[in-house]
Amino acid sequence: MAAAAVLFALAAGAALAGAAPVRRFPVYADCPGKDAPAGAMCRQELGGARRGPGAAAAAAAPPPAQLPVDMRFPCEDPNIPCDLNIDVVQPVLPPAGESCSDVLMPWAPFPCTFDANRSTGVPGQPTDLCGAGFSTDGYTNLFRGFMPDRLCSGGAAVDKLLLTVDFRVANGRQFDRTYSYQFGSAVAAFGTCSEPSRLIRADKRWSVTVDVSHLASYIRPGQPTRFALANVLDNTYNVPIWATARLEAVFTAKGAPPWGTAAAARRVHAAASAGARGAASPQLPAGAPDQVIPLVLPPASTEPYGDALTSVAGSGDRPAFWPNVTFPLPASVLKPGSITRAAVTVVPKANGCEEFWAMTPSGAATNSTCGGLSTGEPYREVRLYVDGQLAGSYPIFYTMYTGGVDPRLWTAIVAAYAYSLPGYTFDLLPWLGLLNCAGSDHTITVEVFGATGADWVLASTLLLWHGDGPAPASVPGASPTLRGSGALALANPGVSVCSGDDLAVAGTCRMALRAREMSVETVLRVGGELALASVSYRLDEFDSTITYDNADGTSSWRVTALHSARWLLSAGAPHHANAPHPPWAAVEVKRGAAAHEQHATTAWLQAGGVADGAVFEISLNRTADAAGDAPWVRGACRHGAARDARPGHGGHGV
Repeated sequence: MAAAAVLFALAAGAALAGAAPVRRFPVYADCPGKDAPAGAMCRQELGGARRGPGAAAAAAAPPPAQLPVDMRFPCEDPNIPCDLNIDVVQPVLPPAGESCSDVLMPWAPFPCTFDANRSTGVPGQPTDLCGAGFSTDGYTNLFRGFMPDRLCSGGAAVDKLLLTVDFRVANGRQFDRTYSYQFGSAVAAFGTCSEPSRLIRADKRWSVTVDVSHLASYIRPGQPTRFALANVLDNTYNVPIWATARLEAVFTAKGAPPWGTAAAARRVHAAASAGARGAASPQLPAGAPDQVIPLVLPPASTEPYGDALTSVAGSGDRPAFWPNVTFPLPASVLKPGSITRAAVTVVPKANGCEEFWAMTPSGAATNSTCGGLSTGEPYREVRLYVDGQLAGSYPIFYTMYTGGVDPRLWTAIVAAYAYSLPGYTFDLLPWLGLLNCAGSDHTITVEVFGATGADWVLASTLLLWHGDGPAPASVPGASPTLRGSGALALANPGVSVCSGDDLAVAGTCRMALRAREMSVETVLRVGGELALASVSYRLDEFDSTITYDNADGTSSWRVTALHSARWLLSAGAPHHANAPHPPWAAVEVKRGAAAHEQHATTAWLQAGGVADGAVFEISLNRTADAAGDAPWVRGACRHGAARDARPGHGGHGV
């Protein structure tokens, strides 16, 4: 069992001295700058733009003072302190074992230039620091690079691949911007940046390290890479965010040819032909999938390897209006007939009116709105559908970015996952038979359950494991069967119970969801044996309490959640059951002659508020266990059009 906990407390009368006692909920307006793309939104304090509980009682703040654009490299001036910011849930630790690294992107500011005809800079500083591969349109700032021909010298097999992005920002005014790093069209890192505070006269630096071993089969020599960081630079938002990226290879074996060489390619091919897929090799660390398929929509432009993130937006507080996106999955890309395991990873990010979903009381009960739409209930799920059938669901962990409430709260320790957003793994065991059907096309749909407005950004990836042994095949005459308890809760998130004399002014709203579980089961044929394949997702507890007073602007919130996910292949020892479970799923595997199960449980608590002070608590716990067999349910290979079983979309669902 691994556990991590954060407790952050700060008295308003101490480090927050001088801060306004009224919390102004951030709202959004068009980004400044003539080059900002249509629809780009930036957070501003605008009185009256957000209605209902949580809206600021104070009038709009006066326009901020204009500051010269500061293009200096942060944390180099001995007269200016440099604060190290960390996420203790995801600490950046040195890798175990021998390692080497390659720089994928040199240090550079984002944006790398600004319009000197419209904004003034610090005297003596350059106005354009754009080097080869860097570009900006005034809002979208990019670095386009390429993977090296070799992954650093040495004759050792690669056990792990780590992507590290280092950041710095100078003391000044800027927002908590979003970044992403891609290998080709596969999103490898996705998160937000530290927001500076002019009231704390110090620069900031932080780092993010992501294990990208699961992308090893996709990453190749000479492959295009893409780093994006949306940001504006002018005399209002006057400091760029600096970043650099490197890929580190961790070795545990000697004598293997270096990554990217012809000898290494022959080694990988020979290992796959011999069925030793899990052997440590330069391109396939133990447990890594053999095939990676980034789930992206057809490009809107001709830019090769463009933005692989998908943006979706809700349009109302009803299931039919919740945002979703469907990715086509043609059989031609699946290599059917040899798939032994399949999983989808989804990393969601809330923006705009959805950014504060966990801190905003019930729109139905209090008439709270944002952008002209109800804010809905303080509950969000990420759901996955295969061919229109519900395949799994997770309650979304609420991530507060470093501009939340007050940037000074996060000067040393940031909120959990602010720098690298949490991902959710959906195992597709019951669909292996269908995925192995030759000539069968499929779809993957990702939905943000409960989201009423704009917007959510998704990074989605399909991972496939192949083998030369018998692959799971469908049993004729049946199909994956969806079962559930608490069926009403599966189709509707529930409604908060609010109390108060006048909910438009003040009140307390509580949303408590009863336990519920959904599962999908089928029978697969693996060689000469029948095996039960099942996945289940259980919500044991969700309890949210929000207290607000719109007259003085104070508010507090507290949310707890406990949920678990399990995937099971039982009755026999199929080929893929002997493969180690990938490390990024954060679960422990116990194997037996009759069952192969992977079980992960996550519990979390968050609390915060602004009144006389601010207190934030975040706790994360992950446990793993294994259980026995479950009743068998028959499954089958299916062709043809898929129905849409999402609630409110014409299907019956559960």
